[in-house]
Amino acid sequence: MLLIGSIVVVAVVNANFQRMALEEAKAKARLIQDRCLAIHAYFARQLKPSLMSRPEMMSDPNYFDPRWMSSTYAIREIHRYFRELNPGQYYYREPAVNARSPENEADPFEKR
Repeated sequence: MLLIGSIVVVAVVNANFQRMALEEAKAKARLIQDRCLAIHAYFARQLKPSLMSRPEMMSDPNYFDPRWMSSTYAIREIHRYFRELNPGQYYYREPAVNARSPENEADPFEKR
């Protein structure tokens, strides 16, 4: 009886762990998918229209558009789209000392 009970408990626990692992894998896959969709949204909504509407940008050496010239800006904007799709506990931040954008300014802990 003890042997049969042990086998049943092990089988139930094993099945439960497999179900939990599958649910976690689905959640992580959704997270990755949402991040990729956020990147596509950034290119479709900001980068592509910006480039297509300004052919003069290549001829002016002083022209600067952070939407396609600043990787930090691009990452910050992509993360905003990601947060629209997946408003979870995860966030991404690139702090800097004397940053051009106040959103990227490092707090005292990050400065250390």
